[in-house]
Amino acid sequence: MRCVRGARSLLGLLFLASLLLLVWNGVVSERNLSAWISPRTAGLTDPDQSKTSKVVELDPVLAPAPPPSVASARNPLEETGSAASFVRNESKPATFRLGGDGGCAEGFHLVTDEESCQVGAKFFKKPFAGSMDAGHEPAGCLLRKADNDVIFNLAESSKPGSRQRQQLCFDRPPGKLPSRPSAPRAGPQPRGSTVPSVPSGTALVSEIGNLTMAPSCGEVEGAVQIRHPNRCQIAAAAYGKKYIGIMKSFLEPHGCLHRKFDQDMMFNRLQTNVTKKDRELVCSSEADPEVPLSRAALSPLEAQKMRIYCFGWTVRRPQEELLLPYARKLYEGCDSHHFFTDTQSAGAEQPDFIRVELPKTQQNRSDQFWLLLKNMVGLLPAWNYLLQNNVTDGFDWVINLELDHFFFAPFLRQTIADHTNLMLQDRLPGQDPWHDSVMMVFGNVFAFNAPLVQNMKREWGTIGQVINDSSSIGLGCPVISGSRAHDVGYCEQDMVYENLRDYMRSSVTIVGANGCGNVATSDSLVPFPLACWQDFVFGDEEEQRLQVLKELHVLWNFSDAQGAEDYCLSREDLQPHCKKLVRSRFVPIIHNIKTPKLHEAARELLPLA
Repeated sequence: MRCVRGARSLLGLLFLASLLLLVWNGVVSERNLSAWISPRTAGLTDPDQSKTSKVVELDPVLAPAPPPSVASARNPLEETGSAASFVRNESKPATFRLGGDGGCAEGFHLVTDEESCQVGAKFFKKPFAGSMDAGHEPAGCLLRKADNDVIFNLAESSKPGSRQRQQLCFDRPPGKLPSRPSAPRAGPQPRGSTVPSVPSGTALVSEIGNLTMAPSCGEVEGAVQIRHPNRCQIAAAAYGKKYIGIMKSFLEPHGCLHRKFDQDMMFNRLQTNVTKKDRELVCSSEADPEVPLSRAALSPLEAQKMRIYCFGWTVRRPQEELLLPYARKLYEGCDSHHFFTDTQSAGAEQPDFIRVELPKTQQNRSDQFWLLLKNMVGLLPAWNYLLQNNVTDGFDWVINLELDHFFFAPFLRQTIADHTNLMLQDRLPGQDPWHDSVMMVFGNVFAFNAPLVQNMKREWGTIGQVINDSSSIGLGCPVISGSRAHDVGYCEQDMVYENLRDYMRSSVTIVGANGCGNVATSDSLVPFPLACWQDFVFGDEEEQRLQVLKELHVLWNFSDAQGAEDYCLSREDLQPHCKKLVRSRFVPIIHNIKTPKLHEAARELLPLA
């Protein structure tokens, strides 16, 4: 009997040593080991019971798992220590991605537990807003685009993710949603804070005056709505509620708002007249302070003194080489310019050409459609050159255009000034837009002001990273391309640039209309001037586009828009298209000028500009 006991003790020691060795080598994590041991040792209080218990094999989840078929790109937003409890090998943190329309990418699974969701929030450097029970939202771990945070929805909802509610995926085995709590919370609450029990309409004393929440501030004597984002944030702290930041929504009331269902506060910049039952205005007995502007609005003369740097990207295909002489004449209207290409492109060297080394992609340089729909593979190295060599220092604006853009530099300066002046008109109390980091969107032309360019330079270590995962079809695209690069392999500038707002630590203000021909509105709902036009109403063939340009030449000759419209309506062949044609007058950018003949025809408009 003593020999048997000795043998059992020896086997036990060998088993324990094996487990310790697995933990030491990272094959089994301490958390997983504990999770495996706990249910097996629970209830083994009787020594005799422990003698008769059987040795149970390790669960498969504890064994080293093969790598997923689609691994993650190295994401500069990742915090290396944040995923320690979710790794099979402690040296490899969990990798997170945003789900697309088709769900998670191959090798990834939806995040279905709150603890993993918190790690995902850290991965994307977003605040974790806690958990909620909302049947109208997708289930699981969600990135709320407008709120700029991550939340975990406990509801067993079948609603799919959307652009505003993206589900988080990670390279870990799928699990089950946690059971619904017996007493669901009304909404996400700030961790570690106590929410004062203050009924709506009751004043709360704070450092910014006596605060109240009401459907209308006019209902509260001596109260005015808070229209300053910083003061809105202070009010949220006073009430013990989460502040989710600034957003632009046509569907929300203007100013500082309390969202009853979510139990948080937000600030809507758009000056709407919307009212909603589940929204309360946040009011104060003290008015927002006014701060004088550091500069006045730009006059037409000052607009033309604006220093702009223009640059474009080309792979120097034969068709692009034909356009370069025409494009160069347009770019020379800027205060300085360059064309960027890769080190292997054909064509003679030119003084205004800069060659840059490109990252590896899944395509060969000789492929017919090399970098089609992924020109950010070339533009990111171009930006790296500009920022590292201080090329853009001293310019008010840096503008990225394409070779098929026909543009008027004087009109471009004036359009930037018009957008800026509308921003000044819309400014919030206490804000000076001259100090903001601003990106202006003119269709698929992008203008970056000096403060934004300097912030990009400071944060280039984060936003300048590329996808280096050889198994991803987005190999070579910028990391800021997001899931689109991994899902479909595309990283076009008009889909990527606006992601800077999500990836940069410093705030970025984006104004203008994405998509040539679209019109955006200011915060006061005043339309910005049309900046990009491409309404070739007769068709897309060269001769059809030439005919449209000839008609534009006639319409631009009229001294006013009304005269041009009257003439257009007098022509039966033009009547169906008058709205699109007349609005082209003196637009700074015409898109899809893809042949030398079209460039020559467009230049006929210059004397009229």
